[in-house]
Amino acid sequence: MKKQIIKPIVIGIVINILFLVTEIIFQYLGVFDETVRLYVVDEILRLVFGIAAIIGINYCYKKEMSEHSLKEYFTHKIPKATWLYITPFAAYLVIQIVMCFFANAYTLRLLWLFPINALQQVLTGWFEESVRVLILCGMLKYMCDTGKGRVKTVLISGALFGLSHGLNFFFGNDALGTLAQVLSCATWGFFMAAIFMISRNLPLVMIMHAVWDIIIRIDNFFFGFPEESLPLDILNIIGQIAEYGGLVFVAFYIAVKYEKSHQYA
Repeated sequence: MKKQIIKPIVIGIVINILFLVTEIIFQYLGVFDETVRLYVVDEILRLVFGIAAIIGINYCYKKEMSEHSLKEYFTHKIPKATWLYITPFAAYLVIQIVMCFFANAYTLRLLWLFPINALQQVLTGWFEESVRVLILCGMLKYMCDTGKGRVKTVLISGALFGLSHGLNFFFGNDALGTLAQVLSCATWGFFMAAIFMISRNLPLVMIMHAVWDIIIRIDNFFFGFPEESLPLDILNIIGQIAEYGGLVFVAFYIAVKYEKSHQYA
């Protein structure tokens, strides 16, 4: 049984490492020096490696390392309780939109670039959630009968997702900024693992991931904000509570309370 749990994790990690190494090589070769070319090449890589992860999920099912087939992961009915669990997710996005009303400047200069950036986020959801589900395959089948196993599943998935973003240090991020991103992505990883645990619906987590990434980029693309603003400070605090408190609470609440026999329809 241990092999059935570990092998999907290893396959997912290898696919993710190959993707990141390819991007690092392209970075040092200058492939990403031009903006449009950066987006196009990155999107192709995310599409290709996402397909590799999808193939990996199908392989795991055939080798009895996954409880469900790829088709089932794309068609499972989403439980009604899922929409309640995504409340902190929705709250954070609403806060990002509300912040736009407190901007002191705006521009449409980058409007032409936003659609191609949005496509990148769609393909990020496709790639990263496919890898996440691949990593989860064995754990969901063999570790979800107990609360301890479910908590471990959420922790492992989130930790791996966070650590995978540590390589952003090689793309120009400073050490402190990279560490903050690792922690933020781990939080997101806990939450998305739990949402998939109860829904077993791959398109759901792909869409949630893409919508999150698109919305949080709107402020940076189109708006400038005052250095000091009490309303913005309040919104930022509420947003951090929703992200670091709400998402983590929901993730581990699901892990503790979830019962395998009463999950997705």
